[in-house]
Amino acid sequence: IAIIGILIGMLLPAVQQVREAARRTTCLNQLRQIGLGSLNYESANGVFPTTGMDGKAVENVPDWREDDGGPLLSSFFQILPFVEQQNLANLRGPEPSLWPGLALLSTDRVPLFGCPTRGERVQIDSRDGSTRPLNDYVSYMSGWVEFGDNPDWVDPAYDGGVQNVPGGSRGSDEVSWTGLIGKTGNFSEATDTLVRFSRIGFGQTSDGSSNTMLFAEKAVSATMYNPDGLPWEHFWDEEGYHRPGSWSIRRAPMLNGLISDNTPVDDIGNFGDPVAAAFVFGFGSAHPGTVNTVLGDGSTHAMNIGTSVDVLSQLGNRSDGFVLNHDDF
Repeated sequence: IAIIGILIGMLLPAVQQVREAARRTTCLNQLRQIGLGSLNYESANGVFPTTGMDGKAVENVPDWREDDGGPLLSSFFQILPFVEQQNLANLRGPEPSLWPGLALLSTDRVPLFGCPTRGERVQIDSRDGSTRPLNDYVSYMSGWVEFGDNPDWVDPAYDGGVQNVPGGSRGSDEVSWTGLIGKTGNFSEATDTLVRFSRIGFGQTSDGSSNTMLFAEKAVSATMYNPDGLPWEHFWDEEGYHRPGSWSIRRAPMLNGLISDNTPVDDIGNFGDPVAAAFVFGFGSAHPGTVNTVLGDGSTHAMNIGTSVDVLSQLGNRSDGFVLNHDDF
């Protein structure tokens, strides 16, 4: 019996490693499918999908419609027809409003948008106990974010290609788009006008698509896989992959670099804590030692968890002049 116990103790870790290797491979394949869906979207529209329109725009400009200048919902919603999910996109209904409606929000999770290592994640609404499926992949927002220290949010060393909107808007972080997935627009409180952002295509990617991040896994604390409360209390996962212009679908590299799900954090809501801030705003994964990403050419890579913030910023920026060796990450 003792020998059998020893053998089981030796075999179980090996079995778990094999299972995790399979899950990591599945995660990479899903990112590749998301990347191909985005490339097919670009082929059909001449530009990449966007992160959608800021909610304030519709609150202040109620007659805004998608045919006025760009899609309103998130990049993940926009690529649904290109990843064999047209039936899910149809749940939004014929009205071209910003909000997708309860049928779309409460639908089953799209397996393609969730990391298998994390398993199925949902947001639990404390008002009625309803749940909404959450996503695990995000696009690249801006350059090096110095949380709490830099009011402009973007390090000047990595500001190539930033779209600076005259007159300002809701938060300077929301007008800084150095990656391939930009934003449809914002409502400018400074000028009381609707600001439409330029769409991004291969023509604005001077570094080359093979040198620019398209999507990657987002940082999520293992203690917050299924956040319970009011949706807006967890804005980094608010309404999952449908939510336009939210931290749930786009991130920026924090000073911490990449972060493991199991990194201890006392309070995920304490954004003055650099670890908590990284979970909310940064990139990370549940895979031991790696974070998966897909580049603009559709190729997938497992980034080392120790990849520096400098490399992440260069990898996400589409026009900063850096050409990276894939061995760097």
